[in-house]
Amino acid sequence: MKTSLSRDCTDIVFSRVHECDMLINIVGALWFIGVLLVMSGVERNPGPFVEEFNFRYQYLLIEVGTKVIRKVFDNIVGPDLNTFLTKHYAKLQELIGRKKLTPDQQNVLPPIEQSPSSENFDITLLCLLLRNICGLCPPGDKVWIQPATTDKSLEAYITRLRLCRNSVAHSGSVLEDQTKLQVKWTELCDILNELGKTCGFSDLQTLIEAAETIGTDKCLKERFESVLKSWDEMETLFDNGLGVVIGGQEEVRKELKEIRNELENTGPTQKRRRLNEISDIRQKLIDIYQNEFDNLELCPVVKYETGPILRFYQLPSMQVVDYHEAGNFRTEHSHSRYTEVEACKDLFYNGDEQCKNIYLTGNAGMGKTSFSRLMAFLWCNSKLGKHLENGQLKAYADYLARFEFVFYVHLRDTYDVNVISMIVNQLSPYLSDYKRDSLHRVIEKILNDQESLVIMDGLDEWTPTPVGKRKCELPVRSKYLKCVYFTTCRPYKIENVRLSRTDIDHEVKMIGFDKRAIDTYVAALINYMNTNYNENKTSSDFMEAVKRIGLSDLLHIPMITSHLVMLWADRPLISMSRSLIYGNIMDMLFKKADLKEYVNPSQAYSNLNLPDAFSKLNYLKGNISHVEKLCLLSYMLLFKHDVNDSNLVFTREQLASEPYCLLDSEINLFCTIGILSKSQVFRQFGKQELKLCFLHNSYLEFLAAVYVSTFETSKVLDLFNTCNTINNVLKYENFLIFYAGLSPERISSLLDRIYSLISNDLIPSRTKYFIEETRYSSLIYQYINLVLTCYVEGSCRLKYPIPLKDFIFPDRYTIAPFRDDTITYENKTQLLKELLCLNSKHVISLCCIMDEYHDEFDNINDLQWLQISGSRPNRYNVKFNELMLRNKASLHSVCIEAYYFNRSTLLSELQVTSLHNLTSLLLYNLTLSCKCLHGTVKFLSNHKHIKHMTFQYVYCYEGQNSTGECTLSCDFSDCNDLETLKLFNTNLVCSKVNASHLKRIELIPLGSIANNYGNIFQCIQYASKLTYLKINGKCKLNDHAVQHLISGIQFLPNISDIYLKNMDIPDNIHISLHPDVKQVYVHLDIVIMSDASFKSFIKSCTNKQSHNTVTLGCCTVKKSNGDNYCEMTVSESIGFMYNCLTSISTVNITKKDSRDLWFETNNRLH
Repeated sequence: MKTSLSRDCTDIVFSRVHECDMLINIVGALWFIGVLLVMSGVERNPGPFVEEFNFRYQYLLIEVGTKVIRKVFDNIVGPDLNTFLTKHYAKLQELIGRKKLTPDQQNVLPPIEQSPSSENFDITLLCLLLRNICGLCPPGDKVWIQPATTDKSLEAYITRLRLCRNSVAHSGSVLEDQTKLQVKWTELCDILNELGKTCGFSDLQTLIEAAETIGTDKCLKERFESVLKSWDEMETLFDNGLGVVIGGQEEVRKELKEIRNELENTGPTQKRRRLNEISDIRQKLIDIYQNEFDNLELCPVVKYETGPILRFYQLPSMQVVDYHEAGNFRTEHSHSRYTEVEACKDLFYNGDEQCKNIYLTGNAGMGKTSFSRLMAFLWCNSKLGKHLENGQLKAYADYLARFEFVFYVHLRDTYDVNVISMIVNQLSPYLSDYKRDSLHRVIEKILNDQESLVIMDGLDEWTPTPVGKRKCELPVRSKYLKCVYFTTCRPYKIENVRLSRTDIDHEVKMIGFDKRAIDTYVAALINYMNTNYNENKTSSDFMEAVKRIGLSDLLHIPMITSHLVMLWADRPLISMSRSLIYGNIMDMLFKKADLKEYVNPSQAYSNLNLPDAFSKLNYLKGNISHVEKLCLLSYMLLFKHDVNDSNLVFTREQLASEPYCLLDSEINLFCTIGILSKSQVFRQFGKQELKLCFLHNSYLEFLAAVYVSTFETSKVLDLFNTCNTINNVLKYENFLIFYAGLSPERISSLLDRIYSLISNDLIPSRTKYFIEETRYSSLIYQYINLVLTCYVEGSCRLKYPIPLKDFIFPDRYTIAPFRDDTITYENKTQLLKELLCLNSKHVISLCCIMDEYHDEFDNINDLQWLQISGSRPNRYNVKFNELMLRNKASLHSVCIEAYYFNRSTLLSELQVTSLHNLTSLLLYNLTLSCKCLHGTVKFLSNHKHIKHMTFQYVYCYEGQNSTGECTLSCDFSDCNDLETLKLFNTNLVCSKVNASHLKRIELIPLGSIANNYGNIFQCIQYASKLTYLKINGKCKLNDHAVQHLISGIQFLPNISDIYLKNMDIPDNIHISLHPDVKQVYVHLDIVIMSDASFKSFIKSCTNKQSHNTVTLGCCTVKKSNGDNYCEMTVSESIGFMYNCLTSISTVNITKKDSRDLWFETNNRLH
């Protein structure tokens, strides 16, 4: 669909038409003059000076100009050129399709055998890449045609360099005098110098001086002529899709006709037609989603057991993860780590800020796909104005109505890399009137101009076409101002991809059904069965049966709830593991299928021995040959294919070949009963392909576990030889749980082998949890949960203890990360106690509430990582003292926390002999004697290898009186390895610190001792490795301390996070960043600064080498008035800062109100 041109765009096109007309006349005139000269035998002889000038000018333009442009390109791209080009693979393919790249240029771009190098890029290719994929102005911008003389942008100087080509005499045809030639030389030198400044080209002047004296070289001259000819062929009037190539007059006239036609079609009629096209696409989306998403699969593996989605769907519980503070659950705001989703808006907003990149995570069977389809369906209802009875769903539909478009993409069903291509391939079968290129432009325009929601379902199931030798981890997407991306996946995928803060704005965890949802959903399912199958069952009977066999904990998983209801209706429920549930489901499917037309007597024999637990599943055993092929297929896809994540995808041809040899009748059988699903998938350039896949990943994992359970133990162990990280193991989480149920006697040896393989990866994971408190601490939680679930799955026949050396007990006082588990808090605690008793002599790390346990710690003697908390000091101290006396290993990390302030002498019980390997000490919410605290500080000061220290709400007392204002000075100058220092509201004042390895500093001074922090602020300038700086001055820092702090920031080349709060910056002090900073998040809250200081800060932030995010909250500006300063109100200050920012082209303001101002700098280079 084409959109109407704006007034400005129309002016530009008229200007281009005029330029083209002039060009035609000039070309015609020159051609006529040339003919006359040839006919008259006149030879043009420019003379030796002009010929020498031409050569030097060509050398300066091509030889030196190429080096400058390459330096500009490298500076934007960064060191990893291959990753950058891979990210823009789709755009490169588009340029190839439009014949913008010559074969030689294509040969130096991915995919190629060796890593690409910009040294192999000529100047034409470099200019083309800069215009199209380097985040500069769009190719259609007029700056690429004829920049204004006042335009000092990078794009303008690149264009001027290109225009200098027109001044080059290809065959000595320059007829100007020496004065004009010198002017052209000076202009080219100025352009190169300006480009050199943007990229820091220090040797440029030397190269220019060498060009002034270089002698003519015949070989070089021929090469220059060749380059100029190539540049002529690549030259375009403008590159906004019209593709007007400068060449013969016929080509120019042809394109001029198209431009004039475009101008003639920009009236009201054309505008209405384009609006109708947008409306048509919206209506087509509504029709698609209304037809495809109106039913809910009541049993996910029985395709035809469906019901109206609005009747049966129950919203699952969801929690928003505080992405920036995740892990900091020891703070006074610990309850805010996980926030319940109460309304649809909570999914899309973080506070008052709308999120653009949202990730919904959840384990298998939680209902991520159903929820994604529901959102698309509710959007349709909102656009059609339909009334919804369900209040919750109505509220979701009302919120989704704000989106003009919703695009649903099931990533399992696409090979595409680019999001727009995915959408185009989804819509093109329904919009046959559109050409693919035209539809691509329309969708891109919609995403840029309309409020749009793109739902990408199943990131962990996506199998994209590889780009070169690299596999894309994320779909390629552009940052559109009004577009929101909503992606679903399993939790491990988020950890695998390691998304940065700029990649993910919001993470939402799908927890599953709560009790109300379970009751409502079960009642609806049973009513459905009573109506359709003449049954007479009640939901209370089902709930009682499930409770009797001990499976109530599984009902929060929607898929398993559906399975259990179907099984309960088909046969009596008995106590069973999760693997046995899935075995019964398979048995039920084969029972319901009409097998007569699929029976093949030659396929009756099988070598597969089903586990003993399946001995009574007659329909499964009766179809053993079919089951064996499914199991083999699952095993090969899960373990033998060289695919990083999802292995669900295969074709009919693959199934018919070795080793599967599946007949068409068997494939049809598996599709009919709902184990497999088939769909049309679009590859690149619109080619269709029939693809088959398992309807759900958990069935592949179950069948693979059945197959592997027949292996010898040694062969099973070998399957996991490459799993050397927790992430690699978590990809097989469901498989291991099923295997534990099928082979309980062997799961112990397998988990023991896995633990030995990931032991090195567990060390940084412990560090992240016990010390750094980052969001990736969830990895160790997930691993412990996996072990516990395996323990439960095979417990009824377990003969050997499950190995576990890390014990993190859940905390009932906070919202634990185990909230989405299949095990309740009470059961989890009891199971951990059991495993702790079985593994007590091998425990390495322990996190618990000390005063809730009795004899579980009696045999622990090899502890290295300890985090304890408690609220009853007497019991707390005794248990801790006993644990320390028994422990033989030296502790690496100690974290002590009290829920309530207490006068504990706890630290005096720490035996120095057991702390010689101590690297971290973290103390929270403690009131200690001055003697005890002084002794602790003295020990740390003399401990050279301490890396992490935290004192948060740690006070001291003397006798019966608290002395909150007394000061204890500490000198950490001998702590050579110190990386983290946190002093929050404590009596400690750090007078000296060794800053050589410091990476993180967090300081909140206590009361009047704030002014004693000047010395530590002096050390900040020497902390060259510092990445995180957080200072809350509480408005009590004196000018001397603030001056040292602010001045030190400019010496931090690796800083990535700066938080300054409650601070008055002196008038003569300016905040500035180190020039090497590439990306930093700056948060200033209740900060007072002068107008000059603010402008200096903005200038530093807009350095073209960095992408920065800045938030200003309740900040005030002091405006200069001669020698005096007048402090503005917060609202006036926000207005002043906003006006300063709007004049800067590289600043993107993302939020503005009366109190806050948020903006990003140089976003186009990010």
